[in-house]
Amino acid sequence: MIKPLKIIIAGEGGQGVQVIGKTLTVGSFIAGKHTTFIPNYGVEQRGGVSIAFVQISGGEIPFPKFGKADLLVVLCRRAVERTKTYIKPDTLYIYDREQISSRDVEDIECQKIGLDGQEYAKKYLVSKVANVIYLSAIVASKKLYSVETVKKALMEEIGDKLLQDQKLHQLNFKAVDAGAKMIEVALKEAGEKVNV
Repeated sequence: MIKPLKIIIAGEGGQGVQVIGKTLTVGSFIAGKHTTFIPNYGVEQRGGVSIAFVQISGGEIPFPKFGKADLLVVLCRRAVERTKTYIKPDTLYIYDREQISSRDVEDIECQKIGLDGQEYAKKYLVSKVANVIYLSAIVASKKLYSVETVKKALMEEIGDKLLQDQKLHQLNFKAVDAGAKMIEVALKEAGEKVNV
């Protein structure tokens, strides 16, 4: 049996966490994989901590719920504490450096990668596509499927919005490319640090 990849994405309500989760599952379906998605909202949908639980596998997924993540993506400081129970020694922990300092995660014992997704989106694109940078980083970090499949999944999930605004459409696709490149560079640097 093929072991499912267990992914958790956590952030503030309004950061697009659930869009990441849903789009990951759409991309998985397009790529011919099995997948599950369970949204979990805080007390307030906008402004509370929002968590998405996703599993992706080449085979059947026996149970949609899980207790430990293979990949954990944290987009705000409040979600750091809220997600600590999902970490195991071999979890890949990706966090946004604009929202979370290295001191905030210093006691987390697993491989940690800080990315500048939100800062990059604000500086070069538009802040509302930061979640797409992280979507693409998730896919590329585990080589789940191609960048083109991410773009197809985005069109399926939020295509109505993108077709109404050509500039937003282009910015989302640029965010996909940026996220894949960002995680590739970060993982290479982390690998080089480990091997030194």
